[in-house]
Amino acid sequence: IQNFVNAAVNRVRYFLGFDSTLNSYCQLDTAFTPGGDFKVEIDFSTTTTENQVLTDGDSDVELLFRVQSGKLEVWLGNGSGWLVSAFKGVSTVTDGKLYKAGFSKVGNLYSIYLDNVIEATVTTVGAVTPSVRSLGKRVLNTQYFQGVLANPVLTDLATPANSQAYRLDRPTGNYELP
Repeated sequence: IQNFVNAAVNRVRYFLGFDSTLNSYCQLDTAFTPGGDFKVEIDFSTTTTENQVLTDGDSDVELLFRVQSGKLEVWLGNGSGWLVSAFKGVSTVTDGKLYKAGFSKVGNLYSIYLDNVIEATVTTVGAVTPSVRSLGKRVLNTQYFQGVLANPVLTDLATPANSQAYRLDRPTGNYELP
């Protein structure tokens, strides 16, 4: 774990290394299930191009947000199948640099962000609001993240009181496995 201080805004940032060989990941005590529109943000760094899971849910109504083929990719489950599958950004993100990944839902519009710039959007008729339960692991699979994750922020735009932010370096009632 490394702590960095940004003197310009006097903000401490926390980074946690994940090792896919050791099957390391974080799991939230309670799934983040927003009441409608939402935004998920997480800082990351990796050099591995396939199956790099940033977030996932714990049921079929899930948000699988990962790096696949070197680019950000989203799958959205609606409980009976995939509503959105293999929805991808355009930039390669596996050069070991630190990036801020983001994904949002506003109405029927879903957007992928990279460093706060929209990479891709898709509109669907059957909008779904998924859950997020895991950081760094696909819950129903054996895909793990290899690299660094930091500063996950889960924002419920419909019910701001449900929003959550995590410092991955300390016990917060959430647990890190193994």
